[in-house]
Amino acid sequence: MLKRKYVLGCDVASQTFVCSLLKDPKNIVLQPKEFANNLSGFELCLRWLQQAKISLKDVLICMEHTGVYSESLCYFFYEQKVCVVIESGAKIKRSFKLTRHKTDEIDSISIAEYAIRYADHLQAWEPRKSAVEKMKSLVSSRELFIKQRTAMKNALGAYKRKVIKDELLQEHYEKHIILLNDTIDQLEVEMASLITENAYWIKKTNDIKSICGAKEMMAYNVFILSNAFSLEMNHKKLAAYLRICPYQYQSGTSIKKKAKSPKYGPKIMRKLLYLASRSISTHNETFRAYYLRKVAEGKPGKLIRNNIANKLLKLICAIVNSDKPFIPNYQSVNSALLK
Repeated sequence: MLKRKYVLGCDVASQTFVCSLLKDPKNIVLQPKEFANNLSGFELCLRWLQQAKISLKDVLICMEHTGVYSESLCYFFYEQKVCVVIESGAKIKRSFKLTRHKTDEIDSISIAEYAIRYADHLQAWEPRKSAVEKMKSLVSSRELFIKQRTAMKNALGAYKRKVIKDELLQEHYEKHIILLNDTIDQLEVEMASLITENAYWIKKTNDIKSICGAKEMMAYNVFILSNAFSLEMNHKKLAAYLRICPYQYQSGTSIKKKAKSPKYGPKIMRKLLYLASRSISTHNETFRAYYLRKVAEGKPGKLIRNNIANKLLKLICAIVNSDKPFIPNYQSVNSALLK
């Protein structure tokens, strides 16, 4: 439980951030104050707390997840040995009733109130390993370039069907596609090179790739999710995080919808699992038999593939946690039956 004497709520924007210090929801110790979102602003905020004779060990800092806007601020306070918490903006918003006014000052107070009320649900933020941050940037950039390449290919395909064409424009399209192909190849080489820095990472990556349907990009994303294979992976929690587990939606007798998976969450890993589920439901004998059996039972195709994605995720977590490679056609035996 992250319980501190004071909570500093931070509403972070690209150029500035606003802070409010609360002792409890009804006791604002320091009124909202704006600082520049840079090193000098961080140091000024630190002096602001010190001038009020606030000990940093008694402070918990809570802020919304705003990506690169809040990253430098998190690292700064983490180095100062201050407990930092990052929460989803939607999660904080749902915790309060709608208000007429919305300002950075009001938001900073709301963030601090949220941290006080839900102290038993908070998790302290810790920076990822440098290799994981590099891998995350490489994976995200590759995904962006793939989307651009797809857009270019579609545009070129449509342009070739035109009656009146300009050869120069078609040549530019083709050059951009070649350039994007080269860039994607270079990023994939860099990802593989990053894994080879550590023998343990190589082993874990090869273990994941031994699973049917799991390839290099799947292994790299697991590398990111597990913080370089340093965290124990729980397939149920990971399925909930990736939003591939169905959520029920019903109330009383009038509202009763089918359980379905939300469409938000980490996109890249969810997409890889779905593509892998499509592949192994066609080419792997075990999963093909499972797919056909469920189709015969009248189950929708998307539901079956989602189930296969969950099974695949369970396999990945088991392999990562056990330090053992995948064994095809492995049969689990109850130890009690061997006696």
